[in-house]
Amino acid sequence: MLFAHVVVFFEVEPLLYEVCSHQASLRLEGLQRFELQGAIAANDYVMDDQLTLPGGDKGEWVDLLDERGQIADIVLSFFFGARVSISAQSGLLTLQPEGRLLEMWEGPLGDGTKGGDT
Repeated sequence: MLFAHVVVFFEVEPLLYEVCSHQASLRLEGLQRFELQGAIAANDYVMDDQLTLPGGDKGEWVDLLDERGQIADIVLSFFFGARVSISAQSGLLTLQPEGRLLEMWEGPLGDGTKGGDT
């Protein structure tokens, strides 16, 4: 799967982050299910996502960066109502190195978010 715009927070010092946009690819292995509900418009975007690990625990995308990680399910919910549901055994998220700086963020990030998260 290819993504044109993935927002990534890189910690440059405590409580200071570069917020960057990267193109990214998600390579899945052991694909068991890929289900699309609705239509994805050209100007649509992922509004919410869920990454579930084997055993049902919530996963973090940063754990799939540059290293294949075990997954169970991925759900991508799009702004205009489409939804992609995927079941696979593992995934690898790769960011293109040419990112674009969007802004600097000062302060804490949301619960469970660490620098480098997508």
